Amino acid sequence: MQPGFQVHGRAPHPSHPWAGLGVLFWAVVILAAPRLFGAQCAPTFIAQPQWAASLVGTPSTFTAEVASDTAVGFQWLRGTPDSFIALGGQTNPTLTVVNSSHVSQFLYGVIASNSCGSVTSRFVGIQPYYPPALVSQPLSLKGRFATTALLAPVIDGSPVPQFQWFKEGVLLASATGNVLTLAALDYPNSGSYQLLASNAFGAVTSKPISLVVTGVYPSVVQRPQGATVVEGGAIVLKGLGQNLGKPGYSWIFT
Repeated sequence: MQPGFQVHGRAPHPSHPWAGLGVLFWAVVILAAPRLFGAQCAPTFIAQPQWAASLVGTPSTFTAEVASDTAVGFQWLRGTPDSFIALGGQTNPTLTVVNSSHVSQFLYGVIASNSCGSVTSRFVGIQPYYPPALVSQPLSLKGRFATTALLAPVIDGSPVPQFQWFKEGVLLASATGNVLTLAALDYPNSGSYQLLASNAFGAVTSKPISLVVTGVYPSVVQRPQGATVVEGGAIVLKGLGQNLGKPGYSWIFT
């Protein structure tokens, strides 16, 4: 018989104090595996919320998408860069907000959380769009000859409107700003002006603006000179007046 070894023994009895340690060890390893081996645990964002732009009065939707090994909960936030509050009932991956001048003042973000932890998205907002609207304008304007006149209605709109001026209904080719500057005024500049403002969402035309170019008071630049004549003789008196328009004359005898 070849020499050899025989091992005699028995399996641990279930009641042995060390019997459950093996099972416990593997349970801990399985539960901790994601952390031990670098697997994902807390959610991570696949798609962040994006800035929105919409017409005032219409809805804008923010969406977030996350990757997670376990169930994820969401909580949307609203506020300013200094302070945010949780929006009650907004616990879905999407948030829909009706655009308004009030709403567009805020930023929006979302917290995604699971059993391992939480992560917060970036914060984004809404760019409100609305058609041009006339805020204020002059209805009439007087400008003195050779000075400068500014015609400046106030028109609001988003995106910023494009502008076009008209005089007596005729397009002024080079006048495409929100302010019309008329330098070195002359009498032909008198007339009725209007401004058309338009963007992708609408257009508005100002009311007619009446411009009247006025002159200055006339002045005498050459006074009549006296003369001596015999009785029954004739004399010619000559004077010269100056005005920015054509002056009128009348003689006075005293």
